[in-house]
Amino acid sequence: MYKKFRYQPLSRKIFIIFNTLFLLFLTVCILAPLLKIIFASLSESSFLQGNLKIFNKDLDFSGYKFLWNKKDTGFSIFEIKEYEYYIFRPNFYVSIFTTLATAFIGTFVSGIAAYILMQKEMPGNRLFGRMMLIAALFGGFSIPEFLMYKQLHLLNTHIPVILPLCFNYLNILFLKIYFERLPKDLLDAAEIDGCTPLSKFFKVIVPASKTPLTVVWMFFASSAWNEYLRYYMFISDMKKYNLQNILRMWFNDDGINIYLGMGVSWHQAISSNIVICMIPAIFICLFSVKYFIPAFNDIFRQKN
Repeated sequence: MYKKFRYQPLSRKIFIIFNTLFLLFLTVCILAPLLKIIFASLSESSFLQGNLKIFNKDLDFSGYKFLWNKKDTGFSIFEIKEYEYYIFRPNFYVSIFTTLATAFIGTFVSGIAAYILMQKEMPGNRLFGRMMLIAALFGGFSIPEFLMYKQLHLLNTHIPVILPLCFNYLNILFLKIYFERLPKDLLDAAEIDGCTPLSKFFKVIVPASKTPLTVVWMFFASSAWNEYLRYYMFISDMKKYNLQNILRMWFNDDGINIYLGMGVSWHQAISSNIVICMIPAIFICLFSVKYFIPAFNDIFRQKN
């Protein structure tokens, strides 16, 4: 690599050096706050007050233990008695469930919709595409949407959170463009072999489109994991919140009072919660990043 760089023109060398330094600067700007939060979750509260120690010999996992084992007391109206419940585990399970449900349902719906829109001989093909575009641009307004779910008795459930997130016009358009670039001979051969339109989708298009489907799955999973507003609008039971809403609640004064006298600092517990919120998103991106470039290259490649 050094030999290739050595024989480059001067303008090219300056361009490469500038890009390298710029990318290193962006990497430091991104990693520095992430590393600080991770180290803060493994250290005492004084860590966030200026004592920045990148390598700490005495790692303290009390913040994570506190989150996983902390219980609170509630009151049951029906049984007229108090009961204890975990304040973190149910929200963690809710985040996992809603993320997986949104990712798989959204990917399936987007794939079916893209497969339907690619059928140019279907009557009203352009009309349905324009309707989806209008719905994506304007979306559902808050008050009518709230009243609709209230009339359907779906408030305080996860359906108003999951279903709207499963529709994304850009993901549908992304898959539609990819499906249209598949060899037509492959689809014609499947039709000659007796495949129905639905079996042609599952047996031909899906195996040939694993890369874009994985990218779309990642888009849905990341948006569902980071969702905040829809929980705040449609869910009133705190035990049905996801981790993002719980993290926001714990930043207020009531959340600070939870940690008093519990043997763990507030900064450490909050940092542990932030790390738990970050780790799945990071793993989703690391798992799916290798599919980005091949997917976009296949879509935007020039026809020979």
